[in-house]
Amino acid sequence: MTIFFTIIPKLAILLSGGSLLRAVYLCLCLWVVLVLTEVCRLRVGITLPFSYNGVTFSFYSQSKADIAVLREVFLQQEYLWNEVENPKSIIDLGAHVGDTALFYHTQYPQAHIYAVEPDPHSFALLCRNTKNISQITPIHAAVAGKSGTVTLHTSKQSSLRGSLTERSGATTKVEVPALSLADLFTQYTLTKVDLIKFDIEGGEQEMLGVGTPETYADAYIGEFHGDLTTLSAEAFSSKFKSFNVRMEPMGRVGRFKFRAQSK
Repeated sequence: MTIFFTIIPKLAILLSGGSLLRAVYLCLCLWVVLVLTEVCRLRVGITLPFSYNGVTFSFYSQSKADIAVLREVFLQQEYLWNEVENPKSIIDLGAHVGDTALFYHTQYPQAHIYAVEPDPHSFALLCRNTKNISQITPIHAAVAGKSGTVTLHTSKQSSLRGSLTERSGATTKVEVPALSLADLFTQYTLTKVDLIKFDIEGGEQEMLGVGTPETYADAYIGEFHGDLTTLSAEAFSSKFKSFNVRMEPMGRVGRFKFRAQSK
């Protein structure tokens, strides 16, 4: 019941913009979504008016997973990055439904954010959640070593578990566009961005393609999924020779929080 009596009230207060009435309304709406989807097993969704750090935005919530990502991104500030001052451009790899892109927009309203998401359902919600924000560009693609198409394995249990690696359990396979970082930079006329965030469920192995980290960004923040790739954490970290790197173990074996800042 922690999510019901602790997490949801904290989120409602945090995303209310200091308005008590809005906090109460958000709390009630999130409770309703949780009860209807988890207890009654109904497919429902509510568009919520959030206000955070002086920036207002809308977010369509339709599952417990949405509450989980809001907690991770806004309450726990999993992807907060204070080492880059006033970033002008950010790439969000594994943008899901736009949660991290929206968080970065509230932190850096002037920055342009390229939000890359392969899962068709999540991408549709990403577009819905960011449609009124010109500084966020949704891109339907999986980051890969080369452009083309790849098979994405999506889970029936959670939209957070889409991966290029097939996992145990019931999954659905779907062909999605693949885009290398090099081609992404060419397509959107980018040179070097300030920050790349990645949470791509094992796609880290091919993320950089034939390039080097310093080619694309001054800083990286994300998750390394050693359980979903044949690449070791040490081998991945060794690619960032010209960066100060910090890796912290996460709860699951082989997974690390990854931070890298150019020296």
